[in-house]
Amino acid sequence: MNNTYIKKHYEKGDAFNQVETICQRVNLDKIQIKLGINVRHDEVYNGNEVLKIVGIRESEIELEGDYSGGIHNLIQKDWLPIKGAFVIYGICKSKDEKGNCPLHNIHCQFPNCEKMIDN
Repeated sequence: MNNTYIKKHYEKGDAFNQVETICQRVNLDKIQIKLGINVRHDEVYNGNEVLKIVGIRESEIELEGDYSGGIHNLIQKDWLPIKGAFVIYGICKSKDEKGNCPLHNIHCQFPNCEKMIDN
């Protein structure tokens, strides 16, 4: 399965211009799990809903978000396995194969240009 795709989204503070970002799915077991970060889970709307981590157990995470299936603004919590949870990272198009960026400027956030999209 190819985990790289293009996502259209709005940057923070810019509600009018959509930005295309090359994104990559990173499973939660590959990064440090912290309370408060936004993740997605395969068992909740096939990974299309953004949920917040509010609890951590050895093999489960408690996720808070919209599980309603049609009722808007209904926030609920549920414990789900860590396997299946993932975050979306934006991939910098300017970096070369060694990770160096020859094009960073005042609009770039180098060296932190590969960030989580949903946070």
